[in-house]
Parts: sequence; C-alpha cells; structure tokens
Amino acid sequence: MKKILHGIIISLSFLGLFRCGSDALVSATASSSSRDLLTATLLDVLRNSVSGSSSTLGSGTPTTAQKLRGIWIVGGYNGSSIVNTTDLYDPETDTYFQSAGPALGVARAHIGLVSMSGKLYAIGGITSAGAASSSVEMLDISGNASSWTSEANLTTAKIAPIVGRIGDRLYAVMGSATVAPLLNGVINEFSGTAWSAPYAALAAGNQRIDGCGAVINGVLYVAGGRNATNGWNLTTDGWVQAGSNAATSTVTGVTEPGLTNAAAPGANLRRWGCTAEGISNALTSTLFIIGGTNTTPATNNYPIATTALTVPLNGVSVVNTGATAFSTELFLLTARAFPASAMVTSGSYQGLYVLGGGTSGGALRSIEYLPISGASFGVFAEKTSMTAGRYGAAATTLSL
Repeated sequence: MKKILHGIIISLSFLGLFRCGSDALVSATASSSSRDLLTATLLDVLRNSVSGSSSTLGSGTPTTAQKLRGIWIVGGYNGSSIVNTTDLYDPETDTYFQSAGPALGVARAHIGLVSMSGKLYAIGGITSAGAASSSVEMLDISGNASSWTSEANLTTAKIAPIVGRIGDRLYAVMGSATVAPLLNGVINEFSGTAWSAPYAALAAGNQRIDGCGAVINGVLYVAGGRNATNGWNLTTDGWVQAGSNAATSTVTGVTEPGLTNAAAPGANLRRWGCTAEGISNALTSTLFIIGGTNTTPATNNYPIATTALTVPLNGVSVVNTGATAFSTELFLLTARAFPASAMVTSGSYQGLYVLGGGTSGGALRSIEYLPISGASFGVFAEKTSMTAGRYGAAATTLSL
C-alpha cells in the first residue's frame, strides 16, 4: 500500500495537482472535470486509500477544558478486532487525542455511549470474545477518574442499543439480544444505581436492530434499522418517558415520516447501521438520520463484517420533529455505515460531527463536520482524522 500511495503522490506532483492537506485535495477533486480522467482517478484512489486527512495529534494529555468540551469516542471494530480505546476529539482546535482516557475494562463494538452528570456510560455491545454484552461501565470525566468502573448490568444483553438520557434517567432500547441477530423490545431504564425494565416491552412492529436514535425535548426518537435477518424498518417512532411510576411506555402519536423503501440512490433511503443526532433551540427542533447501509439485510451476525457494507450511504435525512415530511437531504463527503456521531452545541464550531464508519473497503478514519447555526445548516467538510479507522464505535459530548 505504501508503494501504491508513493506512486500516486509522485504522479499527482508531476501533474502539478498535489497539495498538502485535505482542503487542497477537495479543491483539486472539485476541479477534476477540467482535468483528464487519470488525474481524477488518482485523486479518488488517494482519498479512499488514506480514509481521511492527516491527523492533528494532541501532544500529551488533553487539558481539562478539552475534556469537558470535546467529543469522546469509545470502542468499535477495525475490521479485524474489537477495540477498547477511549479517544477524544477537540473541535475547537481540530485535534485528535488517541487514548485520551483509560481503556474499557471489556473491549466492545456496536456499543452505546451516553453522558450524564459529567460521566460517560458505555452500554452493551459485543465483546472481543464474541459474546453479546449486558455490561455497563462508567467513566467519571469531571472527577478525573483514571479507570472505567463496572456499573449494574442491563436486564438483558443488547448489541447496538439505542441509548439516550431523559432528565435524570438513562435509557437503552432496541438492539440484538444475541450475536445472531434477534429483536429485543426490552426498555431498560437507569435511575442512577440500577437498571430495570419498568415499562412494557415495545410491540413487535416497533422493534428493530441496527437502527439509530436521539433524544429531542424529552422524546427518544428511533429510526431505520432492520428486522433481524431480513426486511427493513422504515418508520420513525418516538418513545416518551412515561414517568418513574408508570407501568407502560408510549409511542408518540406525533406523525413522523418514514424512510423510502427504495434500493436505488436517492433521498431519505431505507437504511440500517445508521447513527442519529438531534438538536433543539429557539429556532429548530430537528432529527438527523446519518449514513448507514442500503445492503439488503441478511443474517449478518455481529460484529458486522465489511463484506456486508457493500452499499454504504452518504445521505443525511433531516426532519423537523412533528413534521409529516423530511425537510431536506444533506450529503456526507464519504458514504459510511455504523459511524459514530455527536452534536456540539457550544463553542466556535457548533454542529454535527460524524466520525469513522465502515465500507466494504474497510474501516474509515475521517471525521466530517456540518456547521449549524440556529435553523441554518452549512455543508459537510472534512476535519482532522482519527488515528485508526473503526466502525461500530460510539461518541458523545459530556453532559454536565
């Protein structure tokens, strides 16, 4: 591979097109219509080979400010092994810190990650031993803890759970109960000391695996996914916290548009292996359904092999909560399945961040950023890269 890249760089230098940095590559690619086919092809191969721009690596330990404002990235799968690393990306300085935090006690991919009270909670997933996990580990970032600690387990194992925080409670829904995909309708709630299942399980029609979700204004929205070994889940549903003393949960009566049941490229496509983020401010309340794969679902045991990711998507479906139709479709620079994501709502670089992901060619290192100001969205741009490609990881900012 090094020889191939060396040859590509020499060729591009000869053509007078090679620049340092990802912005120059984007610029050169954008003008490729006026270049010959060889130049365009070389640029495309170079972009795909490096899977992202050169990383700006932090030297030493990140500052307290960087830990509190940055994006934490935990676990994942690099295409051959499940990892236990805890990394940090600082949007303000566009700096990536490898192993900024302690390693997970148990390496896991297809993991859930959520924050509450200055702490990170790593939830469920599949272990490097090939087992579905009900484990929950906690890392106290605000307390500057030096290791993850074991918390009470989920009531049932969940691979690829959809997780979120509503008030002072954490939730883990959906996911597969086994390595061979199996729907799981159990709704787990964490009160701060233990996980329980105080609500009725979700009905079969609302269950899904490899879907995605985000909390917006006290509602955990879920979207996309697959029905275990075949078929698609095209709906967008909202699950409302029924209250700590309630016996049942409710799916919102608010109409949300479904994804398009189409295999051909286009807007708002059916997908599994997606990620989702929400934002709510004075001007907008919006759900973003990001990436995924349009590969026809099959058995696809965990961890999901790259051979199953033959149709990664670059579409980002955008819907205002309560709307009956998607408002727009945005597009990532690079299609990816099982990426991690985070929404940054303070600082100079507020917006949506999408990190890593997988394709049939392997795990990606690139990070993309969508600026958001009020109800206005920019376009995706590439930031510095992760130090190693991975998918099935999870990311979040710190909630204090």
